[in-house]
Amino acid sequence: MITISEPSQASTGPTSRLYLWQQRTFYLGPLMEPLLVSQGAACFGVSLGGAIQFSSKKIKEKISCQSILIPPGARIECDTGTAPIAICMLDPLCCDHARLLPFMQYETQGVAYNVEDEQAYIDAFSTLYQQKPSPEETYLRFHKIISQQQRQDVKHHVDQRISKVIQLIQENIGDNLSIEILANEVGLSIPRLTQLFRLQTGVPMRRYRLWHRVFRSLVDITASGTLTNSALAAGFSDASHFNRTFRSMFGMTPSHLLMQPNGLGNLRRAEISPIISISRTTKPYQLSAK
Repeated sequence: MITISEPSQASTGPTSRLYLWQQRTFYLGPLMEPLLVSQGAACFGVSLGGAIQFSSKKIKEKISCQSILIPPGARIECDTGTAPIAICMLDPLCCDHARLLPFMQYETQGVAYNVEDEQAYIDAFSTLYQQKPSPEETYLRFHKIISQQQRQDVKHHVDQRISKVIQLIQENIGDNLSIEILANEVGLSIPRLTQLFRLQTGVPMRRYRLWHRVFRSLVDITASGTLTNSALAAGFSDASHFNRTFRSMFGMTPSHLLMQPNGLGNLRRAEISPIISISRTTKPYQLSAK
């Protein structure tokens, strides 16, 4: 797990923090401007002191809520105001999304909002924001918050072939494995793999690849300290390509995210926790023996 945070010299309040885990990411802090996002994974957001207003091309009138569950690939505009917010980018296999969806009280155009027992989520995330526990403790509490409720009658099937494809993509980010190689590794035709991948994750494979490359770029920033080097290491042609991709998924530029007013972006300190190991180097891919 990588934690990016930095105390602000101008503020005595809690710092913004970004946690980068293998299957999830987690941001705590204010965002200060509306976001137009189209992410590669489902997202669960909870405002810690204000309202979230959201709309889209299909949702003309803005809807106000304090918690929101956005499915993968949905293009939506969110205004979180100036209050701190907990933004949880969920696992790509949609297990978290399937677990949370039955507890959302309303849904429109696939976007769900107002989770049951909402105040409990607000209190739990607010405690994390105010107390700033260790990265290890944060991970354990985060997992408990996301997994605290589960309907026994909701069954979410995980296709192990798609799970393996995601693992191969994650482990070989620098090699950009062709879809032919990935399909061969799991014994599927290319059309069937692309079909199953979208059914399982909610997004096309290309979109997920871009999503994961952006994720890896953020991880590498803690090592190289520069956006350009990190973008190139993750397979982007240049910093402009990385900036465009990042903005299309997060609704802001990476510079904006890393320059939050209470100190997220100053990377003089990066804490690395052994809970989930994220290698900063990719290992060469070898074909499986058939």
